[in-house]
Amino acid sequence: MTESKDEFNIQEPLLKEILEQLGNPESLEELNKKLAEPESRAKFIINLFADIDVIETIKATPQGESQRLALEEIISFRTTLTEETDRGCALMASAYLDSELEKLIKAKLVNNENVAKELFTQNGSLGSFSARINFAYLLGLISNTTKRNLNILRKIRNEFAHIASPLSFKTPDISSRCNELRGLGLSKNLEPRSRFIRCMMNTVALIHCSFFKVSHIEEQQDLYEQKKDFLEEELNILSLSILPFTSKTSEGKEE
Repeated sequence: MTESKDEFNIQEPLLKEILEQLGNPESLEELNKKLAEPESRAKFIINLFADIDVIETIKATPQGESQRLALEEIISFRTTLTEETDRGCALMASAYLDSELEKLIKAKLVNNENVAKELFTQNGSLGSFSARINFAYLLGLISNTTKRNLNILRKIRNEFAHIASPLSFKTPDISSRCNELRGLGLSKNLEPRSRFIRCMMNTVALIHCSFFKVSHIEEQQDLYEQKKDFLEEELNILSLSILPFTSKTSEGKEE
């Protein structure tokens, strides 16, 4: 007899909620058996999202509300890509990852929003997607493979954005770029659109993992601020040591 949802005994409430939201053709009783061990649960999540690195996001995300929000955002992103046209899929992926990259870089820089804000304006040093990709790589926030995949995404976006004629992921130039994407779970027999979406999900997962490992660079203090107390104390000592000498000099002048 198939168990009711109320009897579903998966330990992780969030996983249970995800399963209930997305639905599954298998009976919950069968799922219970399949998901009895942590390793099986991990594999199931991987298959559920059709993406290997999403599980790393789940592992890296702190427990509680932040975990819920991060996973909801990833699910929403995946759903949006699936529902969009080919052109919309590419533009949405680019816009979202561009925004996430900006957040990641800001999370690494000195925590001064006013200064950072200027860098990311249209005319700022990090105003372009290309500049953000390269800078994130140089800061050690993304790998060379992620940098390469993001640059391919940028080129695919540009083709969809600047060519008015009908395009799809099966268009030869775009299909060829999709085949250049690299990452876990990207088998050779995937259709170009599927390969693109899976790679973008990998990239989102990797960026989200980085969020929970990165911290702001400490603001560099001026030398005077660092040594202020010491310098003031030394000046006081110096003043006291030369005071007798200056007093005698003054007395000599009066004579």
